[in-house]
Amino acid sequence: MLLEHPALAALPRLSLDAPAPTRYRAIRAARRDDQVSTLEATVQALVMLEGPTFDAAPLLDAFGCFVAVLAGRHRPQGMVGKG
Repeated sequence: MLLEHPALAALPRLSLDAPAPTRYRAIRAARRDDQVSTLEATVQALVMLEGPTFDAAPLLDAFGCFVAVLAGRHRPQGMVGKG
């Protein structure tokens, strides 16, 4: 994105250090261990910007439910009820 829009390179950046393990792996393979979903990255950024008073639990819980529902729909038919 920075190559296509050089003006973005001048904007301030927020780096996410050591992101928490992603819940997204159940439905999407990441190429690297530090890759997270857009929602998880947004939550991490909000925690950094808002500080310890920001309660990320409701967003992450809802996201966990979303991932679980999608993962359940993508299970091979022989796996229903196992695990």
